[in-house]
Amino acid sequence: MSPDRRNRPYAVTTRFILAALLAATGSAFLTAPASAGGLVAAELTASPFAVSLGNQLVNTTGPQISVNITNEGTATATISSITVTGQFTRSVNCGSTLAAGATCQVTIAFQPTSVGPKTGAITVNSNANNPTLVVNLSGTGVNPTPPTLVGSPASTLFPDTVVGSSVIRQVYLGNTGSNPATISSISATGAGYSVGTSNCGTTLPGGYNCFISVVFTPGSAGSKAGSVVVSSNATNPTVTFALTGLGVAPGTTNLALGKPATGTSVAGHTPAKAVDTDLNTYWESSNNAFPQSITVDLGANAKLSSIVLRVPPAWVSRNQTLSVLGSTGGGYSTIVGSASYLFGTGAGNYVVIPLPGGTTARYVRITITGNTGQPAGQLSELQALGVFA
Repeated sequence: MSPDRRNRPYAVTTRFILAALLAATGSAFLTAPASAGGLVAAELTASPFAVSLGNQLVNTTGPQISVNITNEGTATATISSITVTGQFTRSVNCGSTLAAGATCQVTIAFQPTSVGPKTGAITVNSNANNPTLVVNLSGTGVNPTPPTLVGSPASTLFPDTVVGSSVIRQVYLGNTGSNPATISSISATGAGYSVGTSNCGTTLPGGYNCFISVVFTPGSAGSKAGSVVVSSNATNPTVTFALTGLGVAPGTTNLALGKPATGTSVAGHTPAKAVDTDLNTYWESSNNAFPQSITVDLGANAKLSSIVLRVPPAWVSRNQTLSVLGSTGGGYSTIVGSASYLFGTGAGNYVVIPLPGGTTARYVRITITGNTGQPAGQLSELQALGVFA
């Protein structure tokens, strides 16, 4: 006959086994006092379980952060108190009870009264399995710093733009201080430049950025320089963005683009790099062997209005002494005599050389006899602007 197990105290035995397992795991989340009837069924959790509120100016209040208190148990929890310690404010929408599956919020904000790291805690006391629920809080009080404005990029090179048409580029303004900057004006200087839309407003808070749209609408052909100037009460009251662009006459195009190019010598950078539209690639001749030349075959005779020469925009300024020659298929003649040209970083590292009226050529040659940046001829782009005859 099988032994009668009906009266064995399974509930009591299971309760003590579970309590032993929980004690072994060291889980504060599940540790709870046992009652004669078994474990309390309410279980409180917090999300997030810890909050870092970062840096906050002394004697100011930071943004509010809500912590969700949820009863993940199967019975209603009775909440006896909710406290917040440290330099943190609080608001609570939790009542004295929290039903199973329900959630309430404790909303806190950091309000430091002195400089340095600060800690605190949200403490929820209840009759749940975990009678004391703690959410750790931290933040750092910092002294205010005056507004300082920075602009990026410091200089903007607009693409070649047909006269009368427009191109838009954006520049960015940031306040690296903690105090707000009061912006009194944003203006553009230089022919063809204007300020478009902007979200900077009249006040830029500490740690924030904004954008300024700049419009380039050349009214005539040729190189155009300008700037955007921001005036404010910052420690640097004026921030200037340099602007450069090239106005191109209607109907003219860069006839040298992708055409065959040759050089008197090459120092690892081929002449083809000067007709590929990539401003960062370039032709370079042998060093210490002036004069040096680069020649482009346009493929047919063309009426040319100007020559545009560039070096990579990231290079430091330099002067190159050079002349422009042309040929329709026979010998070469000088179109523009030798002169020193500044390839300046403030002007986009390019020069525009107007050609005499009626200039016609199939072959365009640039002969370089001096370079203050490198003892060699250097060009990242050779553009021949005009129309085929």
